[in-house]
Amino acid sequence: MPLQTAPLVRSSPRVRDSTNGFGTWFGAISFAAESIGTFGNVHRNPYHGPGINNTNVVVAKNLMLMPERGVSMKFSHGER
Repeated sequence: MPLQTAPLVRSSPRVRDSTNGFGTWFGAISFAAESIGTFGNVHRNPYHGPGINNTNVVVAKNLMLMPERGVSMKFSHGER
């Protein structure tokens, strides 16, 4: 368990951090390592990070080139 020494500092997870390239949710300045053989003052799972939002979009168009023979062409564009 960590030792909380200051109020929790929250930052935006959508802003990239220059050290690891990912957004951070909690600032490390709010916590310190506890002494060997002692417990920190924060109980289990008190803080939770942000949720995850995923969105997928596909744009597609079907064209009938020769309807009498059933020949068609499909154009699509989407993220994977």
